[in-house]
Amino acid sequence: MNRTKEIVEYFSQPDSARRIILAPNAPPVTRRHSGVEVAMNLVTDAADISDTLDHLLDAAGLSDRNAKEQPSGSFSFSQKGLGRVRVSYATQRGSQVVSISVIPVEIPAPEAICTTPEGIETLIEALQCNDGCLIAVSGPDIPGSSSIVYTALQKINEHQHHIIYILERSLTYLMPHGNSIVMQTELGSDTPTFEAGLRGASEFNANIIYVSDIGETDDLPAIRALVAEGNVVIVNSSILGPEELIKRYAYPVSSLLGTQTKCSTLAIRVRPEADMKFSLNIQL
Repeated sequence: MNRTKEIVEYFSQPDSARRIILAPNAPPVTRRHSGVEVAMNLVTDAADISDTLDHLLDAAGLSDRNAKEQPSGSFSFSQKGLGRVRVSYATQRGSQVVSISVIPVEIPAPEAICTTPEGIETLIEALQCNDGCLIAVSGPDIPGSSSIVYTALQKINEHQHHIIYILERSLTYLMPHGNSIVMQTELGSDTPTFEAGLRGASEFNANIIYVSDIGETDDLPAIRALVAEGNVVIVNSSILGPEELIKRYAYPVSSLLGTQTKCSTLAIRVRPEADMKFSLNIQL
């Protein structure tokens, strides 16, 4: 049985999670800060999941693709009233497990998710630097720390003229153009690698660049080059702390410039608080 209707109804609720996972003979579950919890009061069997995946493939214009012959995959499409829907699937013991997440279009106001509004103001001020700046953000999970970055970027987008380039493994929000031009690139869907995506930031002369979910083995010289050119670059990682990110991407900038110039930096640690909010620990 196709369960898409129930899934859309779930995501339409204001208190719903952003992602659910469907597994055979189990209820759909989600993961919040408090742990894994049941998201929907139903149990899906293997046929339900197969029918639902087929419907989602059709909604994405991929009805000619036989997902059952693919051991794993991912795709995304726009859904009216929800935003962008991302689907990932994998096979386990002959059955499929499906992850469905929604990329919302409504970016929360700073006060709605942050208990330290002065930290957001400091971040917004740093985004207006004209001499090159590296902003290093780190938190226990990427969606949480990325939400903080988006609230600040949205303020810039609403009130100032910039070219904002966002590169993420998985987009956190959809940000339409405001007073700024906003370009969003997703790894795997829009670009194969961080390196290729960062070339887009240079080609379009973006002056505010956000790169999210940097891993421990990622070393991206293009980030250092973008900072050296006088841009503001925000880097986000759940594995590397802000100090390590600054050491990796800000300290070598002076050698790129051939001078002893030291670029501006801002280190931000994002900490989960109660009621799905966050606090910021900032070091200039």
